[in-house]
Amino acid sequence: MTELSVGTEKDDRIVREDRARTAVFLMTNTLESGGTERQFVTLANALERDRFSLSLGCIKRTGPFMSEVDGLNEFFPGGNLFGVRSWRARLSLARFLRGKQIQVAHSFDFYSNLMLIPAGRFAGVPAVIGSHRQLGDLLTAAKFRAQNAAFRFCHRVVCNSRAAAGRLRAAGVPDRKLVVIPNGLPDVALAETPPALPVDPRVLRIGMISRMNDPIKNHDLFLRVAARLAPAALQFRSFGDRQALSRPLVPFAAGAGERAKILVEYHAFAA
Repeated sequence: MTELSVGTEKDDRIVREDRARTAVFLMTNTLESGGTERQFVTLANALERDRFSLSLGCIKRTGPFMSEVDGLNEFFPGGNLFGVRSWRARLSLARFLRGKQIQVAHSFDFYSNLMLIPAGRFAGVPAVIGSHRQLGDLLTAAKFRAQNAAFRFCHRVVCNSRAAAGRLRAAGVPDRKLVVIPNGLPDVALAETPPALPVDPRVLRIGMISRMNDPIKNHDLFLRVAARLAPAALQFRSFGDRQALSRPLVPFAAGAGERAKILVEYHAFAA
């Protein structure tokens, strides 16, 4: 009887502690390399566990950032965000949110916006937050309209710049919903570190830092501009996490370098 009483008191204490913490759910598309994914991981690891009870979700469990978070739940909608399977996934997500008694549900990108916002409202989550972390010019007109329709049902939309918020405001999203919060960085990113390249006052260096695995980053345009505007002592250096896109650019970059005396180098580093 004594052991049973001790066990019951311990369970009651755990329940009280859980209720004292705010239950938060964060959701992204995948854990591939990218700025949005890095923000997802940074926030997930930064939230204080004594104040927040954290649950994580995604649309597809894939990507190198998988190793940086634990307990990632997948809600895969199939190949169509508006098909029957996608609505089953939303219902499953709503049941999950309700079962975890989530108080704040926050999506991080276009795909998770369209999944989490309706599921969160259906589940009765008190605060449903969407995200707009780009200008929107990379979305088709149909996708932009679909996302704006979803934003009508969330309580707030986090934008990482005033320009991104302005684009939504111009598209009719109420100003009261828009909150601008710049991208955050972990403490380690602000630590002192020796320069990757030695300083040379005779050389003007222009760097492009971005993922190299997606043509939307427009590396080729940057190279074309560099080739036209470059002075004699200019170095072009591309910093990114993957060489997948840089390889087909090497022949063009070499040609641009011959015409404009540009030193073209690629530096890969972990995101």
